[in-house]
Amino acid sequence: MVLRNRSAVVSLSVMVFGSLSLAGDDSVAEVKAKELKKFQGTWILLSGEKGGEQMPAEQIKSVKLVFKDNKIKVSLNGKEDHVQEFEIDPGKSPKEINLTRELNGQKSTVVGIYSFDGKTLKLCGDDFGKERPTEFSTKDKPSYTMLVLKRD
Repeated sequence: MVLRNRSAVVSLSVMVFGSLSLAGDDSVAEVKAKELKKFQGTWILLSGEKGGEQMPAEQIKSVKLVFKDNKIKVSLNGKEDHVQEFEIDPGKSPKEINLTRELNGQKSTVVGIYSFDGKTLKLCGDDFGKERPTEFSTKDKPSYTMLVLKRD
């Protein structure tokens, strides 16, 4: 009888904790979905820097990003340049983003961080995908790029 009761307790524990785990997964998925909605739409570049140096004004004016679902259409001077896919993890601090792109037949992933501040989106990433930034700075990091965007 004691063995049977222990079995029942173990089964109940698995059911309770298992369902809590699933509920936790749902809330993580909901948070991710809400966060993903924030990206959707057209964004223009306000400022950018690479390796601690500001991007030229002409280059900044030429960039437009259109986020739809988990894809980004990147346009330069009004012409679509390429499409990237992105994956976010809003549960990390700072929030993480991975951008996968294909340029000239080569696939690469940028590992980065992001934040929303009102109507602006800030992205900072390692163009070589080797190390994820821990702060929004490119100083002394030649492979880091930081972009500040606003909704168009």
